[in-house]
Amino acid sequence: MNKAKWVKLGKYLFSGGSAFVLDFALLVILVQFAHLNAGISAAIAFIISTIYAYLAQKYITFSAKGDFGGSIFRYLILLGFNTLFTSLTVELFQNLWQLYYVGKIVAAALTTAWNLPIMHYWVYRSGRDPQKY
Repeated sequence: MNKAKWVKLGKYLFSGGSAFVLDFALLVILVQFAHLNAGISAAIAFIISTIYAYLAQKYITFSAKGDFGGSIFRYLILLGFNTLFTSLTVELFQNLWQLYYVGKIVAAALTTAWNLPIMHYWVYRSGRDPQKY
């Protein structure tokens, strides 16, 4: 992997990592202090942190200019899928083992793995060579 790809990966991990910290903190606050259902809390925290992540990925990781309408629409589709997946995973871990936070970590790891190529090749693709990072 060339230097540019390593830089892109670093930016992606920083933007996503900081979004995860926000997401996880909100999840714990909503479950432990607001006493909301773990699945609902996961969805709320995920949506808020994903708005932050969208902006960080768009402007920091992918330096995407313009095409806000197209990229936001594609990102919302990805967000919908990821939110449902995360909420169901957190709820499953909570119901089976009372470990909602482990479910959150598992869901975050899986969505992180598939989000980079989806964002690169689909969400922020406008005006770029799909082979180049």
